Amino acid sequence: MDIIFVTNKKSEGWEKRLDDLDKSIASTDNIIFTGLDASASVNRNFGLDKVVTKEFIMLDDDIEGFHPTWTDRFAQHMWYNEKIVCMTARLLNPNGSWGSMMGNNNDYTSRHAKAGLSGYNGYTRLPTACLILKKNHLRYDEGYIGSGYEDTDMMNRLNVLYPDGEFHINNDVQL
Repeated sequence: MDIIFVTNKKSEGWEKRLDDLDKSIASTDNIIFTGLDASASVNRNFGLDKVVTKEFIMLDDDIEGFHPTWTDRFAQHMWYNEKIVCMTARLLNPNGSWGSMMGNNNDYTSRHAKAGLSGYNGYTRLPTACLILKKNHLRYDEGYIGSGYEDTDMMNRLNVLYPDGEFHINNDVQL
């Protein structure tokens, strides 16, 4: 599985997190390192250009807490349910408590659960810090400077591209 590690190398500690990521994945997984001195959109698109697997993981450089088999546990729900377009890991606060998330359906007991709808056009949005997605033709809008809106825009466009698709939160993978 391709894993895009999105960084502009300005986040403190990204090198250690990249090393921890490398130690946690299978030998068949492939890390795509972005590392451009550019916006999040440019870095995300750089990674997208290199993806060859059917599904891929996009991971921000501030995510940590990787454990063995997390990539398989992350992907397996998509392998068996073709309606799932993308899925986020259950994001945690630095102290290990459950983080506040867009699309949060407050289902903390299921292995994975369909995300709730947002108020914008009835679209489902997920946090993009750690996503697994089906490969598609969409690209991030490089008109967004810095980071923070390019991911919301992408979520909206995924909803349009896959009107019957499902967006899920994976409680098995907590990072």
